[in-house]
Amino acid sequence: MPFQPRFNAKFIRPIRDNLIALVKASGRAALDAAGADLTTPLPDFKMHAKSRRKNTQYPFLGIFGERTTISEGDDHISEQHEFTVEIALLGSDPEELSERTERYVEAVDSIIRSASDAEITQGLSLQRNRAGWEVTAHDYDRIRESTIREGQYLQLAQLRVVVQIREA
Repeated sequence: MPFQPRFNAKFIRPIRDNLIALVKASGRAALDAAGADLTTPLPDFKMHAKSRRKNTQYPFLGIFGERTTISEGDDHISEQHEFTVEIALLGSDPEELSERTERYVEAVDSIIRSASDAEITQGLSLQRNRAGWEVTAHDYDRIRESTIREGQYLQLAQLRVVVQIREA
């Protein structure tokens, strides 16, 4: 007898991929809005990744699935997915780097908060029509000297995102 899954649950993968697609699609406009008063526009992300890597190109955006909690009902699986959205920038001036990092966070937060249910849940078989999500925190790492490029500084920032859905 062929295997027949009880649920058609896809879990965290499609949501992560949808978040990356959202930032790719809206990133330029959101960065322009966040940096509207700057004399030099904020550059586009050079990388949109699902994992951390050694050959990082900057500005870097990574969206990493961190945790999924699951509870099962008779006809559905309730899921809560936690993501870390990581932004990494290099710059020669720590003051400017700090401000630019905050503006990148502002842009990405705006993209995620402005997303529709369909954009977040594309590719999922949902039991109910709505998903719930929120950006729960912004964390900023201290600026440190880059080990990659001499005379440059590196700053990381992370957004915490939680998405709740029910898959059939």
